Amino acid sequence: MTGVPEATLSRIETNKMSPTFGMLYKIVEGLGFKWQDILTTSPRAPSAISISRLDSTATTRLADIPYGYSVLHQRNASGIVSLLLRVYATDLGDAGGLAGHEGTEFCYVLKGVLELHVKDKEPVTLSCGESALFDSSTPHAYVTPLPDVTEVLLVLTTQDATVKF
Repeated sequence: MTGVPEATLSRIETNKMSPTFGMLYKIVEGLGFKWQDILTTSPRAPSAISISRLDSTATTRLADIPYGYSVLHQRNASGIVSLLLRVYATDLGDAGGLAGHEGTEFCYVLKGVLELHVKDKEPVTLSCGESALFDSSTPHAYVTPLPDVTEVLLVLTTQDATVKF
């Protein structure tokens, strides 16, 4: 179902090992979970406007995963999720390799320097104030030469989302 051996899943469940990002990706996708649903502690109440405040936004860091996520706004009727991403991976190996998921992804560097790796492309370096927009189904990863410094605003949409302005 997930492509991860049963023995490996057991070791993860009993905290005898931590999954790589690539392995975690296989588990989440194989079980049919949505990333935005597992990276938050409580759902936000639906409203005409969604406000994200510092005191209600927690950063989630899963085991040895080289990213810290703060869900700013969960998926709403438009299919949009916004996250504050802290990047700790300093090379593609640290990032767990390339992984893709459905939808479109927008990343905007708020702090530090981001290196965007996309399958079959040369890595692109983005500095503070620079951004990228791409099809998230193309395997990709984020790394940085400045761990603990780099912060990125991510905006994700699903392919079936209809965004209305």
